[in-house]
Amino acid sequence: METSQAERQRSPDLIGTARQKLLISILVILIILIGLAYFTYLPKVQQLLNLRAEARNLEQKLDAKREALSLYVAVNDKLKGLEANYQQLQLKFPASQEVPQVLNKLVSAADSLNLEIVSIIPQPSVVANIYQTVPVEVNINGSYQSLANFFNKLNLLPWLVTVDKFEVFPLNAGETKTQPPKQMTLKLMLNIITYSLLPGESGK
Repeated sequence: METSQAERQRSPDLIGTARQKLLISILVILIILIGLAYFTYLPKVQQLLNLRAEARNLEQKLDAKREALSLYVAVNDKLKGLEANYQQLQLKFPASQEVPQVLNKLVSAADSLNLEIVSIIPQPSVVANIYQTVPVEVNINGSYQSLANFFNKLNLLPWLVTVDKFEVFPLNAGETKTQPPKQMTLKLMLNIITYSLLPGESGK
C-alpha cells in the first residue's frame, strides 16, 4: 500500500517533467526554425529590397533618358526646319557673281514696260555677316501704269530685292495742268537694295 501511494505521488512529478521537456523541445525547435529563417530568408528579403530599390533607380534614369531623347528629337526637328528655311532663303540670295544678272533683270523689266531708263548706278556694297547688300540708284521715266507694273515685276524677281526709298514726280511740270495723273509722264527715282551671299557661303 505504501508503494502504490508513493507511485501516485511521483506520477504528477513525472508528468510535469515530461511537459517541461516537451516545451523545452518545442522552444528549441522554434529557435532553430527562427534561426534558419533568419539566416536563410532574411538575406533574400534584403536582396529583394535592394533589387526593388535598384529597379526604381533604373526606372528614374530611364525616364530621364526618355525626356532627354524627346528633347533631342524636338531640337533636331527644329534644326531641320531652320536648315530647310535657310536653304529656301539661300535661293533668294544670289551669289556675288550673279549680282549683274539681277541688274540685267531690272533693265529687262523696264524695257518690257517701255520705260525710259535714265540711269542705273550700283553703289558700294555693305557687308553684313554672311551676306552683303548692294544699293542701286535707279532713275526711270514712264507712265503711271508702267511704273506700277515695274514695282510688280520687282516683287516677282527670284531674288530678294527691297526698295529703300523712292520719289515720283511729273517729268514736265506743265503736264500737271493739262493731263490727269494716270496719263502724264512721271519720273521715278528709287533706291533698290540687292542682296548676295559672300564668297564661300553659297551652297553651304
